[in-house]
Amino acid sequence: MKKLIVLSLLACLFTTGSFGQSAKEYFYRGLAKMDKEDYNGAISDFTKSIEKDASVPVAFFNRGLAKLKIDDNWGAITDFTRAIELNPKDGDSYSSRGNAKLYLKKYTEAIKDYDMAIRLNPKNDLAFSNRAKTKLNMEDYAGAIGDYSLAIELNSNNSQSFHNRGICYHVLGEKKLGCNDFKKAQRLLKSASDDEDGLKDVEELIEEYCKE
Repeated sequence: MKKLIVLSLLACLFTTGSFGQSAKEYFYRGLAKMDKEDYNGAISDFTKSIEKDASVPVAFFNRGLAKLKIDDNWGAITDFTRAIELNPKDGDSYSSRGNAKLYLKKYTEAIKDYDMAIRLNPKNDLAFSNRAKTKLNMEDYAGAIGDYSLAIELNSNNSQSFHNRGICYHVLGEKKLGCNDFKKAQRLLKSASDDEDGLKDVEELIEEYCKE
């Protein structure tokens, strides 16, 4: 999982007193370790927080994110499932559980989770993008294009959506549309200047497929 989901629920949860003091302390310590990419340490602290108070879904959610980072996908699914049980209206938990299932190549199950995430939050561009990636892996290229297009409507700055939609267009023989997407991805990556590998990849695609 490449992006850490930022939770807007934290302030609300803590001000309502959902955590006991020790649980809150361990939780915030876990967040600090996530920020430092100490994922095993974060898991340990989130676990201690849960042991103190197992009623708060965000603790399970963040432990699930940490487990994704160390490729413990099954463990992450268990935590996201518990987060969903505690808060069935949290689209982020469904979306993140979908990511874990995607990594495990459980594509049909992943799509079901993305469907629910989108139902709960129709403006979740990452859920559309990841559902599109799942469809791409299933070779449903037309379906993937539809989802990438929706993701781009919500967030036109995600170079990966343009990159992958371009691939789908090329597979379906729409060379011009594919090259347009590759070039849009290239412009975004150049302006971001923080993904040299991504830029190199898209420039190789342009060189190979988009010569005038």
